[in-house]
Amino acid sequence: MKVKCFRNTVLSVFVTAICLFLVSCEPLAEQEEDRALGMGSYVVKYGNNLYYYDMPSYGVADLYKYDMSSGEKELIDHLSDNGNDIIGVVNMYCIDGRIYYGKSVGDGLMSPIGIYSIDADNPKEKKTEGTVELRFPTGYSNGDITFNEFKLFKNDDLYLFADDGIYKVGEENSELIEKGITAFSISGDKAYYAKLDEDVETDTTGILCYDMQSKRTEEIVPKEKIKKFNAENTVYGNTAFVRNVLEYNGYIYFFGDAQAAPILRCKADGKGDIENITEGHIALIFRIYNNCVYFTALKDHALYSVDLNTAETTVIAQMVNTFDVFDNVIYYYAYGADENNRQLRKYDLATKEDSSI
Repeated sequence: MKVKCFRNTVLSVFVTAICLFLVSCEPLAEQEEDRALGMGSYVVKYGNNLYYYDMPSYGVADLYKYDMSSGEKELIDHLSDNGNDIIGVVNMYCIDGRIYYGKSVGDGLMSPIGIYSIDADNPKEKKTEGTVELRFPTGYSNGDITFNEFKLFKNDDLYLFADDGIYKVGEENSELIEKGITAFSISGDKAYYAKLDEDVETDTTGILCYDMQSKRTEEIVPKEKIKKFNAENTVYGNTAFVRNVLEYNGYIYFFGDAQAAPILRCKADGKGDIENITEGHIALIFRIYNNCVYFTALKDHALYSVDLNTAETTVIAQMVNTFDVFDNVIYYYAYGADENNRQLRKYDLATKEDSSI
């Protein structure tokens, strides 16, 4: 197993600062026990309020607050005007009692992204956090394509991981502090990530782990192991391109290719073989909650669950665009054969009841 000192760059400063912050407090929804491990969401729960993107038809999106106690809905922000494409809709995050979200600040595919925040208890005033110049593929706005990650982290400053780079978000200027990062997540005092391979442009490294305590980096899932698995078990051949890394209960979960792919896992210590936990399915979005993996599948756009104890796979809902899990309830967008028929719904994992919101 390869072990080396972490490069002395702004990336190490960023990782250390974020790890220290997450150890000292619990600002991210990802830290809460009643929250699914994931990559942000189009739906965020805070107390009795649900913040969500209302997307009744393609090209139309607005941010709403839904009071689950009273049933009242409140428009917070228009995310599209005059039927423009919803290219700018990105995952929301709840950090320190504030909802962070983003949208395009211009017209067209190459528009910059504006990052905004509102008080989750009293969302009357919107704060502009900054604008980031990003190449903005439809993967950010389409729940069917999520290998383009969009993650926000905050200590004294706000950081964004998107488009294979890490940005320090500023109200006037945003700074690209590291490029070539294809996957990034934090669990406790460890950061898990992958980088573009300097020798093979179409590949990434294996999965790397930076330990804040030792200030060292370890390649816990070697690139060659991922390449071997892909060559023997997938259509991607002898390649490795790591996306969407998550640590959960001693295992690392990830995609091994840049396209939609099966969800793989390997022990966090790097020992043992890589496992395909979505056998027979190519996954688009996945979340981990209460020892189950929930994912949408490419072939039928259904929402599935995989019990990590029994490997039993269950179909939960049909034609799901995007989803997330809070307090034992799945909130998801369903649509029929027509994209102009989207509906926000909820599925209670305890009672198995499905209803519209």
